[in-house]
Amino acid sequence: MMLSSSTSLSLSKIRVQSTSSGLLFGLRYPALHSLMGRSPRVAHLVVRDELNIRLGPGDLLVSGLETLDIGVYKRPTSVMAWLPAFAERHADLRTIKFSGHASIWTQNPDILFPLQFIDTLERESLAGSVDLHAFSISRTISASSLDDWQVAHLQMEITKEAGVSAMKIASSIAPRVSSLIVRMPRWGKQPFHPDD
Repeated sequence: MMLSSSTSLSLSKIRVQSTSSGLLFGLRYPALHSLMGRSPRVAHLVVRDELNIRLGPGDLLVSGLETLDIGVYKRPTSVMAWLPAFAERHADLRTIKFSGHASIWTQNPDILFPLQFIDTLERESLAGSVDLHAFSISRTISASSLDDWQVAHLQMEITKEAGVSAMKIASSIAPRVSSLIVRMPRWGKQPFHPDD
């Protein structure tokens, strides 16, 4: 079924579980804005391409958005200055997941956890032993800005030498982590006790 942009049919009864922006349509694509203006609910929006991450969604309003999944796989050209306003406009947004290339995290001042984590790893001479693959932040009831969101999920690759120290650093900076995925390279897989 095709809906033309001249159709005024409300889509508020439609709930899309997940959708992804990409090269075929961008977050600023006029037809997407027109479609979203008819209020379909989208629970999970995945943004993976450089252009959409750099430019952001403009004034796009995504009804019912609960999770924003941002994937960065090459060095970005700019910070995501659009993210705080986007999060503020979406009251149902509960989780923002960041995955991919870690360089974005040191360039985005609106998201404190990765800056603090990487800085602490560098001070402890562990930066080369830990690779932060992904993390998620969750909105708290009292959150007024992205600074107030809590880190809820971490996914990292570590060497045995950095293992326990890296996890202690992560838990001290993000004490409310409810999901932790730790990977070790094959060559680094040696037994270690989690209570160390």
